[in-house]
Amino acid sequence: MRTRFLSICLFLIPLLSGCDVRGLAERFIPEAESEFAKTHFDLYRTGDVEQIIAQLHPALVDDDIRGKIEAIVDYVPGIEPTGFEVVGASTHSSGDTRTVNLTIEYRYPDEWLVFSITVDASGSAFRVNSVNALRMEQSLAETNAFRLAQNGLTGFLIAIAGVAVPVFCIAVFVICLRTPIPKGKWRWAIFTLLGAMTFQINWTTGETAFIPMHIQLLGAGFERAGFYGPWIISVSIPFGALVFLSKRKQWLVNAEAPPE
Repeated sequence: MRTRFLSICLFLIPLLSGCDVRGLAERFIPEAESEFAKTHFDLYRTGDVEQIIAQLHPALVDDDIRGKIEAIVDYVPGIEPTGFEVVGASTHSSGDTRTVNLTIEYRYPDEWLVFSITVDASGSAFRVNSVNALRMEQSLAETNAFRLAQNGLTGFLIAIAGVAVPVFCIAVFVICLRTPIPKGKWRWAIFTLLGAMTFQINWTTGETAFIPMHIQLLGAGFERAGFYGPWIISVSIPFGALVFLSKRKQWLVNAEAPPE
């Protein structure tokens, strides 16, 4: 599950991915399912195809399943990894159905492997709904690290806007509270904190997107999947603050005018 954070200062992103935040998030990793996922991965490493199939959800077992499993077994390094880390976890419950998605990064002497698994935890025994393995030349933390200069002028401008827009919204919010408004001051104050028409950038790939029908608190934010997923940075036009400022001058004039 993606966890969305709203930030006043975009440059706090590296700090929010630090040890304290991760330590807090680790408390929500389901321990039993995590241990099951690690054990299931070891079956691919050792090539125990029969046991792998035995742990699959029955709906996955068909005439082609053995070939698919053997392909993953051949892909996964057969040596013992030098370390591992759970880099993503989410739980979904609906009625009697409960599934857990886990992403585990395994470290080897010359490479990394990202193992993703969906565990059906609804019954008395865990069953595997899906698995995926991806070998990488560097860790996810290194691949998706936040580097301000990596996306050229476009990325730099979005990063600067990510700092400026929230500060601007908060400044206008304070101004709104000090402005003599005939009625609905608190509605206007909340309105100044909202941005619209969002620009997004994937900080790892540099891909950009424009979402015209989108409202965003403070006009900026960022999100990532798991602990080391790519940062998605969003910046919106501070529409509420701009509309308020366009009306403020007239309100001030009306407040200073002598009563008739």
